Amino acid sequence: MITVWDYLGHTGYSDNVYNAFEKLNLPQFEIDHVVRSLDMFDLVINSRAKSRFGCVKYLNHTMELTSEYFVDSCLLKVHPERSDHHKDTLLHEAAHIITRAIWGKDVSSHGKEWKSIMLALGITPARCGSGDFLKKEKKSPKHLYTCRKCSFTLNKNRKLKNMHRRSHIACGGYFDHVELR
Repeated sequence: MITVWDYLGHTGYSDNVYNAFEKLNLPQFEIDHVVRSLDMFDLVINSRAKSRFGCVKYLNHTMELTSEYFVDSCLLKVHPERSDHHKDTLLHEAAHIITRAIWGKDVSSHGKEWKSIMLALGITPARCGSGDFLKKEKKSPKHLYTCRKCSFTLNKNRKLKNMHRRSHIACGGYFDHVELR
């Protein structure tokens, strides 16, 4: 397993991080703390992620990236057409770790502190990216609820508890349930 700090060095993006330290005028002890924090997180390639490009899991000390970025995820060989998007996502997720290392856990995940780190890293502080290679698989709903009074329909993947006793707020009618699969 490779740490996030080692992977940033492997990709050459550790220079972006050091440049950000200079732009932010961080003292050396804080730089050391941030580097130790990045070195505590392991990089995980997630082959099941279909709706996100990456995420940081603080309790597990992991940063996950979607396997869709890689031609060969075992060798961490990045797909040539996705390298810019890969860089943005890697630095986006690293910015979360850096933000928490500097300001603690009581900051907003995409707040002003995180945005300042993103700008210092040279990345547009966007909350979500878009990539046509990451296809969101839309599930067809398993359950259909229809209001008896106004025929309003509600599609859900999970069965809702006590729906037969709940009334529709708009008209006061009760719901009938149909299991679709």
